Amino acid sequence: MNPVLLLESERERPVSAMNELRPLELQVAKLSADVENIKDDIAEIKVNLRRLDDKIESKIDALRADFSSAKVWALGLYFGLAGSMLFVMAKGFKWI
Repeated sequence: MNPVLLLESERERPVSAMNELRPLELQVAKLSADVENIKDDIAEIKVNLRRLDDKIESKIDALRADFSSAKVWALGLYFGLAGSMLFVMAKGFKWI
């Protein structure tokens, strides 16, 4: 729209300052309500993240326990394999 035409149309019908402020006040009230809703949503998201963090931590702790038991099992398997290999070599070389 041409700015000159806009200015001419504004001259034709006078607008009071109060009429201009009312829509602005309504918009500000709506924005503040939207901000409150966003704050509530963020608070809910934070609570959900804390719960999820606790669940993940418990699963990580369980995995640490599983890995430590797996390490013991793997060391036992390694020593068993090494012992059996040495036994076979000793039999092959007629050391035993």
